[in-house]
Amino acid sequence: MVEQIQAAQQYLRQTQLNDGSWPYYLTSDQGSPEPTCLAALALAGVDEDTAVTSALNWLTNLVDKNGAVILPGDDEPHWSTAHLAITLTHLKHDEPLRDQTITWLLDWHGNEPGNSQESNAKADPYGAIILDPTLIGWSWISNTFSWVEPTCYGLLALKKAGIRHHERITQAEAMLLDRVCVGGGWNVGNPIVWGQAIEAALPQTALALLALQDKPADTITEQGLALLLDETNKAYSTLSLALTILCLQAYKLPASVFVDRLLQRQLPDGSWRQMTQLTALAVLALQSVGGGSNVYQL
Repeated sequence: MVEQIQAAQQYLRQTQLNDGSWPYYLTSDQGSPEPTCLAALALAGVDEDTAVTSALNWLTNLVDKNGAVILPGDDEPHWSTAHLAITLTHLKHDEPLRDQTITWLLDWHGNEPGNSQESNAKADPYGAIILDPTLIGWSWISNTFSWVEPTCYGLLALKKAGIRHHERITQAEAMLLDRVCVGGGWNVGNPIVWGQAIEAALPQTALALLALQDKPADTITEQGLALLLDETNKAYSTLSLALTILCLQAYKLPASVFVDRLLQRQLPDGSWRQMTQLTALAVLALQSVGGGSNVYQL
């Protein structure tokens, strides 16, 4: 497994853009915060004085005076601010800037469905979507509905920064519990639509469990973990495998079968699908079960 990790890290070094960022895809020359954060974490301790430093410089230059990541050519805060906060905390880098991002995250939130710009994200009086519209987490973009994934990253960012008792955390946790699918697990945000139960998805289930890992074990947690561990008829993607491994490792559960499946997907060039996000996540997952730290463990 060490050789596979090293091959993936070499792929990441070779695909870093000149400005220090990484794109999502090998064929792109546009750096993005999420893959750059993940790649920096995957290379930390190996290439700290070069690739990681360049990446952190690029990322920190995106942060405005309020602590939000703003993409070049844009004027709206970006959801990846939570990713940056997690990265800065884990790497113990630029604590004052990390605190700025945390302050901004505490203030930025999703809207209630009735006040959202998303016309289809409403607590419909006819029962199209069944959820508690008063529970607020984090959204993908400003003035829109709260979704599971950005809420998970918001919770992880705050908790890794040492904030465990805050009204934003209490409400975001309640939002996740309200969004549990029938039978357990999570999807992007709506457990029931037009009277039909929507199936849980593995990536969102793993992220939600990671965001709730510091809570006492309960039926919801057990159902979510059972969903991840159930191999029957599951089409595990690279994303699902990496996040499942990170989740199971955080819960101290065996993940060897998922590690084997993940390693089988690695390409000869060391990457997973020649995508920075997937390659970096795979490295982080493999490192977590190989004696390294888990970036999402609280």
